[in-house]
Amino acid sequence: MNPIIFEIQNLILILIILFLTTITLYKNFKSKNYYKFWSPLTFISLVFIYYTIIGALVLLSVDDVSFLGVNLTGSATYSWLGAVVSLLSIHSGFLIYRGSSITFLNLNLNNKKAFKTGIFLFLIGFLTYSVIRGFNLSIVQSSSSSKLDFNDGGLAQFFINCVSFLVLASILLIPSILKNKFRLYYYTPIVLSFIVFIIGGFRYRLVYLVIAMATMYYLFTKKRIKIWFWIIFTFFFVLSMGIMGVSREYSRGLDLSKTEGLELASTALEAVNEANTFFLTGSLIENTIKSGDYLYFEPLVTAIAMPLPRSIFPDKPSGDYLKKIQRDLFGSDQSGAAFLNYGEAFLSFGWIGIFIHGLLIGFLAKLFWVNFLRNRENIMAIASLALFNGFTYIMISRGYFSAHLIFFFYYILIPIWISKTLSKLTIKK
Repeated sequence: MNPIIFEIQNLILILIILFLTTITLYKNFKSKNYYKFWSPLTFISLVFIYYTIIGALVLLSVDDVSFLGVNLTGSATYSWLGAVVSLLSIHSGFLIYRGSSITFLNLNLNNKKAFKTGIFLFLIGFLTYSVIRGFNLSIVQSSSSSKLDFNDGGLAQFFINCVSFLVLASILLIPSILKNKFRLYYYTPIVLSFIVFIIGGFRYRLVYLVIAMATMYYLFTKKRIKIWFWIIFTFFFVLSMGIMGVSREYSRGLDLSKTEGLELASTALEAVNEANTFFLTGSLIENTIKSGDYLYFEPLVTAIAMPLPRSIFPDKPSGDYLKKIQRDLFGSDQSGAAFLNYGEAFLSFGWIGIFIHGLLIGFLAKLFWVNFLRNRENIMAIASLALFNGFTYIMISRGYFSAHLIFFFYYILIPIWISKTLSKLTIKK
């Protein structure tokens, strides 16, 4: 066990994170209201536990804390402190916000209309994505798929991101599936969504889909969660993410030859290797404190300008500041280091940046929660909360505001807008 864990300041910070997260999980799980567990704070707590407690402590215990040859052990204190400030501010924002529900997030759908809307969304997302990436449903990589070359730049990325529609499409099918359990073809779009996400190689899409589907199922059925089922499910799901991390070839499927000789311990370690972002974030904070090079509003300007074509805005920022920081920290930007949500917030305005960023996350989480509480029987209100619960994983685990904005539009706003438009124009009762 790495001795840094037992340093008094680190123990205090770990205990604060554990208190904030476990008390939230316990209260939400034990609440007499079946829906309380599905508050966004539940999933925010789970993500923080995974990255800042479980993942961080496992990696420290096996002394596997390095990136491109740089030892990151000493950065843990900065990252734990950032996590504490972020969590406290998120909870503060959630408590402070007293806003009203948002009509945009709601749509009066019965089971049949929800099913039709889900099918439309699935076809739009699946076909649009296939235009760029081709039609391939083989999870295991073939010799031909390894030779494929994809164009991901420019306009192509807008089409690729439409694959995000598959999440809302899948959860809108759940009410009809529950009513018609033995019509297996109802499950086809959901199965295809999982296959597409696996082939794409992006584990976060699978996590997003699982969280959203679970939220939709339990809130629609009004059932209480069975904790042991989800503990067992999570164990095997995390292991599968480890296997996928070893064998994935982005957009080409899984190369299972890479898993030969892979042991259970190695698989589990690969699964938690994702938590290396915790130490990368601490290193980012430490380096920014030493250099004093803050970005201020650059991430915000970059995010707002990103959708604008360069033909209109040729001097728009490119978002290279994260690559520059990687070069400063590790001498290379080729490995695509990622940071937790409070990393970029600190890079902008220091500790006050983390606090303000956390408040905004808390406000946004409360907005979706209040909207659900005031429309608990509305299928789209439930679906909106399910989408946001999945989004919390991306929002916390990936600290790049431009990506947050894009995903928020593609996973939540655009598919809901399409659903409302389809309901008005084409779907009859």
